[in-house]
Amino acid sequence: MFDALTFSRPRSIHDWPEWKMISKVATRLLLLLLEDGNTDGKSHPNMPLKQDTIQDILDSEQSLIQQSPEKYGEFFSFAMEAHALLQDFLLSVDATRFIFTLFLSQVRKHALLAILSTARLHRIQAHMDARQILESGASAAYAIANPDVSDFGEVDDNGIMETPQRLTNKRYRWLEEHHPDASRSIKGMKKTLNGSTLHANIVSGTLNFEPNLDEDVFGTPFFDTEDEYHIKNDLWMIGDITMGLMDLFYGVNQSVSLIKFSPEFLKQMKSLREQNNRLKKQMMESERFKAAMQLRTDSEDQ
Repeated sequence: MFDALTFSRPRSIHDWPEWKMISKVATRLLLLLLEDGNTDGKSHPNMPLKQDTIQDILDSEQSLIQQSPEKYGEFFSFAMEAHALLQDFLLSVDATRFIFTLFLSQVRKHALLAILSTARLHRIQAHMDARQILESGASAAYAIANPDVSDFGEVDDNGIMETPQRLTNKRYRWLEEHHPDASRSIKGMKKTLNGSTLHANIVSGTLNFEPNLDEDVFGTPFFDTEDEYHIKNDLWMIGDITMGLMDLFYGVNQSVSLIKFSPEFLKQMKSLREQNNRLKKQMMESERFKAAMQLRTDSEDQ
């Protein structure tokens, strides 16, 4: 579970196949990134999206979401099926574990937002939601076994609740001690996201920059340049993270038995895991993934 944490790392700037060329010829950075975003040499032209008015944007986003099942096939279906299970995997939660349900609500919300943001061509927003999923999921897992509200916040002399970093660190230490595999996965994924899209940088900026050198103009579109490979990878990643967190919740609950899971949960997880492995294999066999892995190997050898 949480296979996304290693598989998705090629999204880091230094794992882009273009990076090797960029580092040698810095003055051509933007041109190299924008001439062709596909390392397999294939271009994927798309009809321009209307975005001149708020209504144009709303109509374009609705159209993008409606087209997603056909355009992204099993990858979109997998993400949506994982999210559907996230809505239905529980029958009841003991009232003493209300903090778990508080964070679960955030996992559910941001999982759907991440899928929709990906389909609507807002990759950075999707990755911000992915980080919210991971952080909320880690706190939710902790709250299953540790329901004390003082582990999540403190009320100051003015009656204002604060959430000091040391409490967050405490929760992550507990997760590392009791569920080390999940802890490593969550930390790895957050590191990947932080290093690629969660902070402004010149590479992620090219998602919304369109220079036209022939006419000496440039555009700053609202929607990202569409890249089917990254979109499918992100949809798979979101589904995989969602599965991994449900699996973590199930494992933590084994020690307290205060959450009742759906009787079909394990069967549905097995089915999703089969899809997960199949899609992972498909992505890892792509030329772009192989190129990224080769670049990483070459970089480590230097």
